[in-house]
Amino acid sequence: MTGVNPSAEAAYRRAIEKAGVSVTFKRVSGAAPNTVSFSADVTAIVRDYTDDGGAGQRDGLGPSVIGGITQGKRQIIVMAADLKAKRFPLPVVKSDQIYVSGSDALLTVDSADAQLRAMAGAIDIAATGAP
Repeated sequence: MTGVNPSAEAAYRRAIEKAGVSVTFKRVSGAAPNTVSFSADVTAIVRDYTDDGGAGQRDGLGPSVIGGITQGKRQIIVMAADLKAKRFPLPVVKSDQIYVSGSDALLTVDSADAQLRAMAGAIDIAATGAP
């Protein structure tokens, strides 16, 4: 990974060590019977997205959307090097799954942004699952 700032990376690692939880990233590629499965147990920060503080449920968005954010939407911050060390294929892609240990939460990746936190070598992921 080029362009990773060692100080920023160290700060993210400290934050993940302090506030992180065990997660398992999973990907199944291919069609049966020729599927290939990948799995990686790592530590990541997992937090709920919160309403922007205002509107409550907005008209026309349906019951599962409050304040423009889908219920069960989570933000995951993980170190790219940790996934790479566990031989999980990068980049993280839409439909990869993340199991959050100790919570019975199985999340599906909606988007992954490797550029937002690239200076620290971290990936910012938006995922949805049961609240």
